[in-house]
Amino acid sequence: MNTVFASEVLKYHAFLAHNREVFLLNYREEVACWDQIADVFGALRAALATGRDDARKTHVSLLPFVLLAQRQTMVGQDALVSSQSHACWPLLRPLLEAALIMGKWLDDPQNATIWEHRQANRKAYRQAYTGEGLRSRSLPRSGDIQNALKRLNDDYQHMNERYYSTHIAVTHVDQGGYLVEVPMFDSDAAAHEAHVYAATHLLLVVLQSISEMLTARLGPSACVAVPITRYEALRLPRVVQLADGSAEHRSLLLELGLWPL
Repeated sequence: MNTVFASEVLKYHAFLAHNREVFLLNYREEVACWDQIADVFGALRAALATGRDDARKTHVSLLPFVLLAQRQTMVGQDALVSSQSHACWPLLRPLLEAALIMGKWLDDPQNATIWEHRQANRKAYRQAYTGEGLRSRSLPRSGDIQNALKRLNDDYQHMNERYYSTHIAVTHVDQGGYLVEVPMFDSDAAAHEAHVYAATHLLLVVLQSISEMLTARLGPSACVAVPITRYEALRLPRVVQLADGSAEHRSLLLELGLWPL
């Protein structure tokens, strides 16, 4: 047994397995909500595969965005189950980008051409697809989603000062020394809880926006029931408690999770 646990790799995977079991015990409502989210993705895929707009044109070119977004969502959820919120957020970045890009394409098909020829005309690409340029008329709450993407990039995507300082734990030890660590897993239960609620709500907001966007373009047949109202009613009291107890949690839940605080 001692020989087995001398392996850092095996210890890491043992913690993964433990964390997953604990999550399933503590977050059954989130697992149920994630199942519904998978159903939403399926309905969005079906709407894009068969739906036509008023001009009888399809928009199947948007379908790969939904497929990619679903893959990233499920892998990101697995990171949350493993108590690795630091790994979850970069995995969810393509979901936000997919929604924003879909909105740009529905605003103006020329934006798809700019996207396709990014290497040939980088200036046009930067204007259309960076910062507030990613906002669109077609995607509801595109401003909120773009702001969440900016926060995600700042906090979890780039090796900036905030990323450097947030993910390092420094402990004073005897004789004036310090122990410097980078935790592999969420060590604070309340912080992990806030990340779970923030990520789940962000998923629901983005999917609700995509559903409304496609319904406006393809008609009522593209309308998808997103369980955002039910989830807010279920978790809002606890979310308020977490936000009131920590400025960091409030910022996370409000700016990245887009909770209505």
